[in-house]
Amino acid sequence: MAQQAFASNITFSVIAPHEYELPVDYTPFFIAIQYGQQDSAQRAFNGSGSNVAGSKTNTFVGLTKLVYLFKVPALPNLGFAVESITPELSVSHDQAVRDVRGIGDNIFGLLIWYKPLANVTLGVQDYLSGPTASSYLSNHDWTNNVGVFLDAQFSHLSFSGDIGVVTQSTQYGPGIAAVTPGSTVFANARFGLKNETMFEPFVGADWQTAGASYVVNTGLESAPHGEETAVDVGVQAKFTPKINLSVFYNHAVQGRNVDATNAGYFKLVVVY
Repeated sequence: MAQQAFASNITFSVIAPHEYELPVDYTPFFIAIQYGQQDSAQRAFNGSGSNVAGSKTNTFVGLTKLVYLFKVPALPNLGFAVESITPELSVSHDQAVRDVRGIGDNIFGLLIWYKPLANVTLGVQDYLSGPTASSYLSNHDWTNNVGVFLDAQFSHLSFSGDIGVVTQSTQYGPGIAAVTPGSTVFANARFGLKNETMFEPFVGADWQTAGASYVVNTGLESAPHGEETAVDVGVQAKFTPKINLSVFYNHAVQGRNVDATNAGYFKLVVVY
C-alpha cells in the first residue's frame, strides 16, 4: 500500500514558484528544503475516465532535501548541484490492519544549468533511487528520473516548469511475483504573480501518463496504463531573501485508472 500511494501522485507535483531560479555566478553553498504532501484519495478515475469512488487511502509524503551548489572552474557559465532526498511516508486506511509509516528509498540527484538570458535558467536534472528502505516501504527496484527544466523571471510574472521521463527496473519484492513497471512521462508548471508584498500567489498544472506494468513470468498485466491532469492554486511567502514557504492545493481534473489527487502541499526553503 505504501509503494502504491507513494507512486500515485503526479511526479514532481511538489514544486513551487522559483523552483528552478538558480544562479551561475556564486560561491558554493547549501540549501535545505522540506516538502510535505497530504492526500485524501476519496475519488478516482476508472478506465473510461469517469469519476468514481476512490481507495479512501490517506497518505502523507515528506521529502527532506539537502542541496549543495558548487562550481567547476573550467565551466564558469554553468551551475551544478547535487541533492540527497529522504522520503518520509505515512499511509492509512480505515480497512487496513495497521498503518504504514517509515522512511522510503533514498534519492540522489544531479542538476546542471546555464542562463541563456539574464532572467532565464535552462537545465537538466537526473534523480536515481534504489531499494534502500525496509521491505514494506521500498519500491524494490532502481528508478531513474531524467528531465529538463526552465525558469523565467519577469517584472510581474514568474514561471518554473519541467518535463521528464521516469524509468524503472524490474521489481523483485519479497513474496510477490516480479513485475516490469511501465515508464512514466510527466510535466509541471507554476505561474506566480510578483508584487510589492512578501506574498506571491500562484497557479499551476501537473500532468503525467504511466505505461502498464506486467508480471515477468506470465506476461499478464498487473497494473493498467494510467494518466492524470491536476491544477494548483497557492501562495509563496518570502520571509527573508534566504527563507520562504509555499502552501498550495492540488486537485485532479482528468484521469484514467488512478486515484484522483486531492492534496495539500507545503515547501519550506532555507538557504545557508
